[in-house]
Amino acid sequence: LVHRERGPDAAGRVLDRAVSVQPGYRGAVEHMAELAAVRNDWIAAYRLYRRIAVDAHPDLYLRLAEMAGRLGREEERGQWERRFLHVVSHPDQEALFGAELALFLAERNGPGDGATALAIAEREIARRPTIESFDLLAWVHYRRGEPEAALAASDRALAAGSPSPALEYHRGRILQALGRPAEAE
Repeated sequence: LVHRERGPDAAGRVLDRAVSVQPGYRGAVEHMAELAAVRNDWIAAYRLYRRIAVDAHPDLYLRLAEMAGRLGREEERGQWERRFLHVVSHPDQEALFGAELALFLAERNGPGDGATALAIAEREIARRPTIESFDLLAWVHYRRGEPEAALAASDRALAAGSPSPALEYHRGRILQALGRPAEAE
């Protein structure tokens, strides 16, 4: 709210105050890291994310990997990605982190990643047939180069509820891939 009404500097001051009152306030530290990243202050973002990185929030390991990559620290980037995979790849963790793993694999697009991401996305729908699950399936199909299947899954996502900004972005990219620029816009 402060960020929207008064800008990032005012938001930063509110977050600094929150952390001074409660030093371990993960949400405030995470938002401070996000503000640093928006400012392209990769070192500050990296340090802040490191303060709160824990297995319970493995997405932070991917943010650390991104910051390390931006700093040219490829070995560290790989270490953070491996840490993410270590936490989320256990079968007993899929119900918690399957969507994050499928997105990571779809974006990485290494050998076998697309098939694994698709299998995870399909299991995610079986567990939770939500707008987010169908959007995940749509994005995985898109990254696999299957725009028709992606659009079908995106249609199911829209039918499941109100579209999120992520769904709208994904749908736009899918429609562009299908040569439908007016709809994509």
